[in-house]
Amino acid sequence: MADDFKNILTVVLGACSLIDKDDPANAELMQYVALIRSSAERAAVLADSLAAAGNMQGSETANSTIGRIQPKVTS
Repeated sequence: MADDFKNILTVVLGACSLIDKDDPANAELMQYVALIRSSAERAAVLADSLAAAGNMQGSETANSTIGRIQPKVTS
């Protein structure tokens, strides 16, 4: 799930870059873009931290969940 979230953030950051190139003279717009970029970058760091914390909680939960889901998917 963290990877999916980070993919969305990549799109947001890419859009910020396009706006930077499209209208760099608009100072007010650039302030908003900088705020969006900073927030997206912080969210990416948070997603990494959450993914790492989830991995440390153990794989037993993931394995038991997969064990319950797999028969439903393959039937």
